[in-house]
Amino acid sequence: MLARCVCSSTSLGTERSTSYVAKPEDHETTIPIIEEVATVSTREVETDRLRVRTIVEERATDVVAQLAKQELLVERRTVEREVTEAPQPYKEGDMLIVPIVEERLVVEKKLFVTEELMVRRVARTEEVHVPATLRSMRAIVEREGDLSHDRRDVHARSE
Repeated sequence: MLARCVCSSTSLGTERSTSYVAKPEDHETTIPIIEEVATVSTREVETDRLRVRTIVEERATDVVAQLAKQELLVERRTVEREVTEAPQPYKEGDMLIVPIVEERLVVEKKLFVTEELMVRRVARTEEVHVPATLRSMRAIVEREGDLSHDRRDVHARSE
């Protein structure tokens, strides 16, 4: 039997095709089928280097905040009530009442409550503007070697 084999190769592996020429006296011809499997592998190669710098930038701004505030309101009330001893401050609802006393000369000495201070607590909320300086960080990425062609600024802000 005359046989001729033709092979060709590729970059991923080898591809092989085979052809046979049969003689006329052969009644049966067997053609083998051949298959090859290609494998691809990778490896790490350093192709570039980077340098990262950070810059802190400042900017002035107003920060708005809610502040809770309480005030005391004082109201004077004339009482003119005679007492034998100075009364202690007492509460009536949400008010603190502080008796004010004086001694008066009469034929006899008597103690009088002349007025009471009624103190009430009032809560308020007010908006204030506070000047503040906020900072943000910016990263500058530079490729080593030719620094003039490939320069990128990366911004990261925190507020």
